[in-house]
Amino acid sequence: GTYAQHVTIFRPGTRLAIIGAGQANTTVDASGASIAFNLDGPYLNVSISGLTIIGGEDLAIRAHDTKLKLEDALITGTGAGTTPDFYDETIQATRGSVTLLRSTVRGNPNGGGIHTHDARVTIVSTTASENGCPLCKGAVWVGGGQLQLIDSTVSGNTSTGQGGGGIIQGLNNSNACTLTVDSATVTNNTGIKGGGFYVDNGTAT
Repeated sequence: GTYAQHVTIFRPGTRLAIIGAGQANTTVDASGASIAFNLDGPYLNVSISGLTIIGGEDLAIRAHDTKLKLEDALITGTGAGTTPDFYDETIQATRGSVTLLRSTVRGNPNGGGIHTHDARVTIVSTTASENGCPLCKGAVWVGGGQLQLIDSTVSGNTSTGQGGGGIIQGLNNSNACTLTVDSATVTNNTGIKGGGFYVDNGTAT
């Protein structure tokens, strides 16, 4: 079914598994809300699988000081119908760790894609496509911490702001960051500071 709601967890130490019946059968629709899933640690452990998330006006997922696993999920619609903002992001991870497995981040017109800041993010067998950000980020922004992109696709994303359309490493005095790309496809992305990759600081392999 479709559930028109948003989820907020601020209780430290919470362990939660949200299991849907598949992307075509379970939808969490946060249209009209600011954030679909707002997860604020410390010590949260949350897994979300088998569903579609229609993001809020600002974010689909905010994970702060949280261990988050997103599996077999589709995230779409973040920022749809809203005025673009520099801080609009589809997935924002600060501290903690995030794993995306067999998921899709697609069609987020003002949400950019995935932003990691002082977090450990692993993206495996996942597609980030057709995301846009008129003010800054492209599909993947490593603004601090570590990000691994493995067997994944970053395609058809755009940025007309400060960053590249595909993958951005560092930007605006970001903290030290490390990007590792392994067996990934990065193609047909556009941005004023690089289409596929824009590396400002840190290390990239």
